[in-house]
Amino acid sequence: MQRAISLPAFPITELYEDVILPFSDKGYVDQELLHCEACNHSSLAKKLDVEFIYNNYLTTSSGSLGAIQCLDNMYEFIAANIDIGQFSSVIDIGGNDGYFLRKFQNAERLVNIDPNAVSSEDIETYDQFFENMDLKPLVGSGGNLIVSSHTFEHVLNPSYLFREVAQSMSSEDIFCLQIPSVEGLVKDGNFVQLCHQHFNLFSLQSLQNSFLNVGMHILNYEYDYEHFGTLRVLAKKGYAIGADTHHSMKLSCDDILSSFNSFQESLKLVNDVLMSRERVIGFGAGLMVPVLKYFLPAVSSLEKIYDQNMFKQGKRFINVDVPIRPFDADEAQEADILITAVSTKLATRKIFQILADKSVRNIFVPTTIL
Repeated sequence: MQRAISLPAFPITELYEDVILPFSDKGYVDQELLHCEACNHSSLAKKLDVEFIYNNYLTTSSGSLGAIQCLDNMYEFIAANIDIGQFSSVIDIGGNDGYFLRKFQNAERLVNIDPNAVSSEDIETYDQFFENMDLKPLVGSGGNLIVSSHTFEHVLNPSYLFREVAQSMSSEDIFCLQIPSVEGLVKDGNFVQLCHQHFNLFSLQSLQNSFLNVGMHILNYEYDYEHFGTLRVLAKKGYAIGADTHHSMKLSCDDILSSFNSFQESLKLVNDVLMSRERVIGFGAGLMVPVLKYFLPAVSSLEKIYDQNMFKQGKRFINVDVPIRPFDADEAQEADILITAVSTKLATRKIFQILADKSVRNIFVPTTIL
């Protein structure tokens, strides 16, 4: 693999602390994005310890508009392509608070595997990393639908886990996966999506290759550009002819770097304007705010960041010295508002609509595509 992008002193995301603590501005690691032009796959050069970077994870699926919409779209994709009623068990790898599993109310058995799983009487819960589990005993004898949303990009060795999934499946079982794609990253040029947690960025080509290597094939796929340029696939065991994946967007390191440079130039213009304003407040303490600050230094000068998640209020990121506070509509009308939750188009659009409805004086959106 070759280096496509260099990211010196790149911030760790998703780590919060109380604002009453002295700010020490920590959590930076030199990083690189690597790309294999032959297999069309990207990955990070340095892999951080997963237990460290998820030690105070505060986000839940049902508490994120972007996550809800992405999961709803995933359910519609499944329902449009297969008969959901044929599955007696639904197993969710990385199921978080169980929002997605509860869509399958007619299934006899719901299983959630996630180190941050929320216990529930109607869901069989295993609060640990999938890497530390044996999936085979959890797979029922009837039809099994194994699902996973935005999880496999976080694991160190996805090929090994794909093999674990394949070996646990019968010929009647289906695997549905959605992950951020490198095609979506480059096409939209929204590099705020990059973070130390996303170890791998698959393309349709590299995902198909990974599946074929473990004895699975893709039945159908789609891209969802509203949420991380998500690549969403249905896969089945065996080597039968499936979906045509030959039109996967081929990317070179130069393609990635060119998109990255354009992204940086556009944010520099926004940063220059923001630095000239007297009072700017952020809206949305999304997980990628530290990455946004990396490309948009004006984030460090924000007065505060509004967020409706009660667990985030009174906190700040370990590398962004800006307090997180509840939304104040009256105050917002007297300030310029920068939308800081920009990792997904959907979240940014909804926030923009909220602010527009509140007659906010000025709204800044640090992205070229919305």
